[in-house]
Amino acid sequence: MMPKQKFAKLARSSNVEDMQSKLSRFFSKNPEGLCGTLTDESEVDSNLLCPAKRQKCFPDSHTLAVQQTLDTKEIACSISTGTLKKIRKFSAFHDVIEEQMEFGGSSKRENVENKKQKHEINLFDTWDSKRDSALPCDKRDDSKQPSNVLLLRNPTKTGDCNNISNNNVTVKYTPLEQQVLELKKQHSGMILMIQTAYKYTFFGEDAEIASRVLNIMLSQHHNFPTAIIPTVRLHVHIRRLVEDGYRVGVVNQVETAAVKAAGENKNALFARELAHVYTKATLIGDDVDPLSQEGEFIQGANVACYIMCIAESSTTVSGSQQKTTNLALVAFDPSTGETIYDAFEDGPCREELEQRLEHLDPSEILVPHSLSQETERLVKYSSARVDRLEDDLFSFTGALVQVASFFCKQDGSESDSPKFCEMTDLSPLTVICLSVLIHHLKQFGLERALRSDALRSFTSNSRYLQMDATVLRNLEIFQSSVGSSKGSLFWALNHTKTKFGSRLLHEWVSQPLRDLTVLQSRQEAISELLHSESAIVHQLQEILCGIPDVDRGLTTCIHQRCGPATLYAVLQTLGKLQTDLQALSALAEQDLQSTLLQDLIKDTVELLSNIQPFIQNLNQQAARDGDKTKLLHDYSAFPSVTKRLEQILAVTQHLEDLKPGIAHTLGLLRFDYVMVSGQEFLIEVQQKQKKLVPHSWRKISETKQVIRYRTSEVDTRVRELNQLREQLVADCHSAWLSFLAEFNAHYFSHKKAIKNIAMLDVLFSLVQVAKQEGYCKPTLVDVEEVIIDIEKGRHPVISLLFSSGDQFVANGTKLKSSEECCMILSGPNMGGKSCYIRQVALIAVMAHMGSYVPAESATISILDSVFIRMGARDELFQGQSTLLLELGEASVILRKATRRSLALLDELGRGTSSCDGTAIAVATLHHLLTQVQCLTLFVTHYPVVMELERQYKGQAHNYHMAFLVHDKEDKSPEVLTFLYEVTNGSAGHSYGLNVARLANLPPRIIQHASEKARMLESLASYKCFIRQHFQQLWQSSDLKGSLKAFRLAELDHKVVMSK
Repeated sequence: MMPKQKFAKLARSSNVEDMQSKLSRFFSKNPEGLCGTLTDESEVDSNLLCPAKRQKCFPDSHTLAVQQTLDTKEIACSISTGTLKKIRKFSAFHDVIEEQMEFGGSSKRENVENKKQKHEINLFDTWDSKRDSALPCDKRDDSKQPSNVLLLRNPTKTGDCNNISNNNVTVKYTPLEQQVLELKKQHSGMILMIQTAYKYTFFGEDAEIASRVLNIMLSQHHNFPTAIIPTVRLHVHIRRLVEDGYRVGVVNQVETAAVKAAGENKNALFARELAHVYTKATLIGDDVDPLSQEGEFIQGANVACYIMCIAESSTTVSGSQQKTTNLALVAFDPSTGETIYDAFEDGPCREELEQRLEHLDPSEILVPHSLSQETERLVKYSSARVDRLEDDLFSFTGALVQVASFFCKQDGSESDSPKFCEMTDLSPLTVICLSVLIHHLKQFGLERALRSDALRSFTSNSRYLQMDATVLRNLEIFQSSVGSSKGSLFWALNHTKTKFGSRLLHEWVSQPLRDLTVLQSRQEAISELLHSESAIVHQLQEILCGIPDVDRGLTTCIHQRCGPATLYAVLQTLGKLQTDLQALSALAEQDLQSTLLQDLIKDTVELLSNIQPFIQNLNQQAARDGDKTKLLHDYSAFPSVTKRLEQILAVTQHLEDLKPGIAHTLGLLRFDYVMVSGQEFLIEVQQKQKKLVPHSWRKISETKQVIRYRTSEVDTRVRELNQLREQLVADCHSAWLSFLAEFNAHYFSHKKAIKNIAMLDVLFSLVQVAKQEGYCKPTLVDVEEVIIDIEKGRHPVISLLFSSGDQFVANGTKLKSSEECCMILSGPNMGGKSCYIRQVALIAVMAHMGSYVPAESATISILDSVFIRMGARDELFQGQSTLLLELGEASVILRKATRRSLALLDELGRGTSSCDGTAIAVATLHHLLTQVQCLTLFVTHYPVVMELERQYKGQAHNYHMAFLVHDKEDKSPEVLTFLYEVTNGSAGHSYGLNVARLANLPPRIIQHASEKARMLESLASYKCFIRQHFQQLWQSSDLKGSLKAFRLAELDHKVVMSK
């Protein structure tokens, strides 16, 4: 072992790197190491046991350098992190003990000194190494949230809440620490932010996580590491923790100093309770969404933020081993109150569930522990946070009782009411999802906005144009291929002025309508706003500007998470909308021809007619200041408040009545109380007059010039006044909740009014789209024959992204179910084939929204669905290859497409050999043409597929993307000029070597590939020639022709073998 003199000398080294190097060499020869040296008390250097001498041995520069080495998690010269921790602990131990004395340790210094000496001697015997990093964040699985065990500073890990003893070291928890341990025990699985005075404190493991995620300082106070944030930054830090995937609980003090001082437990700790719990989808309320400035909300998300519950059941089909899986889901957005439900049967790939996840994009998913592998695989790798709940919650019997009682109690209806019958009409799995969601929302106090009236079915084949997740992804509806919203269809259409308008547009884009009447009314409204010269159009646009996200504000109010300032902002916004639209009502009836526009304005004015009384009773300044004691102008409906105000006035008057007696005692003609540092009703006396002060007066504070006192009577009255003020705050809070409940009684009418404003905003957004050059109003038809007839159509997104000097090439499309229903599209790589078929689909989607489309003219039938098979990707985490995904997408088309569907297939079969790929492509197209007979755009490079035009003459027709070929004298590949124009006929070649040249492949490789391509093409031409002649000779009736055919086949075999 290392001698004590040698270790002390080494510890005084001026170079930490040198110290580490020497320690490394020593440990390589002495495996027992440093711990063995220092555990023997007789061998511990006295210099190290004495704090003053130890500071000399371990100067601050050494400690800092070792700290920096630990922080970067670098283990220099093979010295373990644990060893460096011990060295650092040994050098800094004196400061630790002094810190414990300041922060709630033993009150007797001698006990601390004894503890310090015992701790120093047994330092390395009792050391318990902590883990190097805090709990890793798992954004999806609640099982990896913080545990209820706090990481302690002292060596022990477990024990009771008062005293823990281990190896002669006793830890005594302060009252606050005992309270923290109890709170963590009650509320495990979340990070607790605990209010301590005017700040919030993280303790133990929570502090380590907060320090890492929030980048705030981590300090050690007594037994726990702690981290502190100011109250004013609470909402910022909650959001950052939640965005990192954690569940966050806010623990507030539920007692005030005045009330506590008057009670029997005035010397006890402040009572603290869990006030709110937040996750990514439940960020609602003034704690996390305060007003950014007067009358304006911090703007919410453009899209909904759903909590989704998923339930499933599997049954085996009788007579076979096949299993059918039934799934149901309920998605609820707590910030808007929107609720969507669905029940469906799904296959092993869970494409139906994937479609709904892609559309709704939930922030949180609730599932049972026992989930099928197929569903688990899809849910696990989604971007949402996943909470796994007990399987007992997914029982239908208990679920039906809970759902029925919840909605009947909410509406005040009986068990035999239509509301109850409506709930029982839902599928059992849907009822289970609703029950689990209600149970989950009650933990957050967010169940009030879950209303039966707001339930909306996700799928309605007769109402919405169906688009699965593959369509949304490949058509880049909401996100471009680079992962950005820019370049998506939603980005191109979104010119909304409000957040709730943007969310409604998102809904229109994700679920286009099939209702011809509604679509035509939208078209008429857009056309009138586009061409009208009336002043009302400009005035409506001005009304839409500057509206905060009042939709989320309303939901914050119904959750009772808002403050007076938020309510005032909501009322002010709704009141202004009602006033402005009422002023335009007469002009709207006179100048507007669109029934939709007239109804939106008229209905909104009526729905908001009850707003003015609430605004008139609200004290504007008190609401801005958040002062609930002066919030209402009229408290006559709240007798407890008026009584408390009278009591406060009486005590204040009594204090005023004491002033003449105090003035007489001090020999003054006139006297007034003073207030200093929040202390009211102080009697201020000059130093030279202090002899006049009676001995019964209590001195409060003193300066060089004055002394401040209170009489016993004033002291009593001040305490009474503070108690009454605290009671007034509680009474006014009850009055505030009653006022808020009265306002929330009109929640649905106000929500409907906001939806009307959102629809106006979306219509004006589509007007901006229609103003672009080359847009037209499409003609929508709902007849038996399915038609897509587009003249000079353009891609709605790419044409926007083009610079002013570029020009997008327009192309037409003519498809009819009774005539030519299939376009077989070929052409060179990068010729624009994929862009063209996307263009047709996007124009169809825009037409089903009621929007203008980028074309010279367009006639489009009402479709029931759009399907697409495009691109090459794999899902390695799901064990799905490129070909499997490709064929899975084709399988969905073949199973679900109808005669009124639009199907896009881009290079089907390219994920395997040419032989298999050609066979798959031909068989698929054959089925679509003969069985499904839907409108089809089929992109291919296979010549055999192009030959189907002859077999299905009149149904299928060949087209190609036009190009120019610049021939060269040498044998290098041709140079192409793309014309991006759809032309009749098939392309003879794919010209893939031209793309190789554009990709800068080495010229030698391209030249070699060109020679091989020519050889293969000549061989293919030869075989085609042989096949044709063989067929002719074989079909001849004479024997001579048959012999010639066999000789021709033999010659062909020799030629092939020679190649």
